[in-house]
Amino acid sequence: MSRAFHVLLVLTLLSVSPSVTMASSFSYNDYAAVLDAYVDNEGFVNYAGLQKNRLALDRFADAMSKLGRDEFESWTEPQRMAFWINAYNALTLVLIIDRYPIQSSRIRGLVWPKNSIRQIPGAWTDVEFDVMGAKVTLDHVEHGILRTDFAEPRIHMALVCAARSCPNLRREPYRGGDLDAQLADQTLVFLADPDKFILDKEGAKVRISAIFDWFKGDFLAKYGGTEREGMGARETAVINFIAAHADEDARDFLLSGKLSIEYSDYDWTLNER
Repeated sequence: MSRAFHVLLVLTLLSVSPSVTMASSFSYNDYAAVLDAYVDNEGFVNYAGLQKNRLALDRFADAMSKLGRDEFESWTEPQRMAFWINAYNALTLVLIIDRYPIQSSRIRGLVWPKNSIRQIPGAWTDVEFDVMGAKVTLDHVEHGILRTDFAEPRIHMALVCAARSCPNLRREPYRGGDLDAQLADQTLVFLADPDKFILDKEGAKVRISAIFDWFKGDFLAKYGGTEREGMGARETAVINFIAAHADEDARDFLLSGKLSIEYSDYDWTLNER
């Protein structure tokens, strides 16, 4: 190799190395370590242990704050969606351990469980976090980004607001390349929980999570169709979504004849191990 060619090659590599470094600089390793160490197979969290050993979670939160917007925008849509799901779940963990054990107020304790995220004033609307150099709340991540920018109703099977009636907190980060499979699996796990989905064939009704009531409009775009007897368009979309992910026996029942819907009470007790 001539000296001139060697110099040219080095200069070329130097000219492209920043973008290569940028594309690979963000890592979920710290967050993965947290999930593996402090979340059990049922999705419950060891908050006491995590609070005592929070360095990896704090490093991950710091990495999200320092992530460059240009780098983020260079990612695929699944990668961006996975990032925001992870951000919501990880920052919820930060929110809880910053205030653990949670102190209940006299008034809030009359309405919500004393050991609950509901005891934290402004948990979703007022507490701010730094992500990519901007201040965001959990509400903004969920409603202003994920529900607005991505037409994917399965996010509601993945976002975990630290309550027992929430979806299980997955023991691994969401990743762009695996996101579709991860969300499919999350949906199956969610619907396998009798507190979130159960059929009453004799009574011709289905009892489902309140999540489907709160966000039923999000299912219209992908799962809307001819309205079922006794249901509006949104309820029909929810039933179509569940049928699409249920087993064959449940699917046949859901799609045949008149069916009534009941929504389960939501247990806001902390999803604590």
